[in-house]
Amino acid sequence: MKKVLFMAALVAASFTGTAQDKKLSFGLGAELALPMGDFGTFYSFGAGVSAQMNYAVTSNVGLTLNAG
Repeated sequence: MKKVLFMAALVAASFTGTAQDKKLSFGLGAELALPMGDFGTFYSFGAGVSAQMNYAVTSNVGLTLNAG
């Protein structure tokens, strides 16, 4: 069970490359779903991909767009 949780956390992690002088950054992430209970009897697992865009409006304000 620990291996499953570790893999789920690893796959769910999203990495975004940013620098302080850039106003726009992008990121990609992988997602894993492990259904439990009654829902788990009909579905085994799910996987997906997500994308993220960050735009720094000012040094204290930013906009984020997520899809996936």
